[in-house]
Amino acid sequence: MFKILVLSSLFLSPLLAQEAPQKPRIVIEVPPTIENETDIQYNIKDKITNMLFSLGVIVVAVITVTYALKKITRKRLEAVNANSSIKVLEKRTLAPKTHLYVIEAHNKTLLIGESPEGLVTLSELSPGFEEAPVGQVPLSFTQVLKNKFENIKS
Repeated sequence: MFKILVLSSLFLSPLLAQEAPQKPRIVIEVPPTIENETDIQYNIKDKITNMLFSLGVIVVAVITVTYALKKITRKRLEAVNANSSIKVLEKRTLAPKTHLYVIEAHNKTLLIGESPEGLVTLSELSPGFEEAPVGQVPLSFTQVLKNKFENIKS
């Protein structure tokens, strides 16, 4: 009896089994052919125009962000100077990492140099040195230095 059950299950099992899943078919789509060379040229021109337009938008965005950051930094410096006993009156860049500062601290006006090696007090400017009043054109940095050297010579 046991042998009949085993043999019948062996012969009937393929009939009861489910079908094996079929492999998915791979469909390759062929792009439409372009009949004229002029169509290809227009397509390339459109892509180049689109690329140049995108590049122009990026350049304008970078310039705008740079301008805004400079303006924000300048306003922040003015706000810090208004409430501080140490004021940066003027800053000049001589080289990428070299700067000159005219600083007013405790009623003294100092000319300070900054470089990668550190800060150096170059000189104390004359007591008559003042920032230009509002509405007047301030002295340029070269004029301030000329005045300082004339005071030293005399």
